[in-house]
Amino acid sequence: MRQRCACSGHSRSDTFKSRRRRAAAAGEQGGQKTDGAQGENLAELLKTDDLSLEIGFQLIPLVDEAQGGRMLSRVRTVRRHLAGEMGFLIPPVHISDNLRLKPREYVVLLRGLEIGRWQVEANHLLAVSNEAKPRPLEGREVREPAFGAMARWIAPATCCRPC
Repeated sequence: MRQRCACSGHSRSDTFKSRRRRAAAAGEQGGQKTDGAQGENLAELLKTDDLSLEIGFQLIPLVDEAQGGRMLSRVRTVRRHLAGEMGFLIPPVHISDNLRLKPREYVVLLRGLEIGRWQVEANHLLAVSNEAKPRPLEGREVREPAFGAMARWIAPATCCRPC
């Protein structure tokens, strides 16, 4: 999967590994470099995104617009809303797949440091209630990742049943 930047949705295939390979190739082709040039290459290699999201391979359809994924447009919408309504600027979100993650797992990184990790249940919806005493639902009880509120993984058919 090509990486996409959630600020504009443009393709972005410049990964850490590709930058490292280019820097190594430039060192081989150019022979000895000056200390200043080596420092610039090192700075380029160490550059990290302010905010990034890594996803397991089974979550790619949520991001890939060619497969009907709407996550990129939703992230852009949230960023615009927060900037317009609250004056809070969120940096672009770099979204990429990571084969080292579990298939339905995702990790949120802030300047390269993990600040959140969660795993999505296959073919289930996460039901979170804002009521003090929510109606009972069948499903596995968990704490949702953003605020730690009680939630349940439920079957999609469960969400549409009348009370």
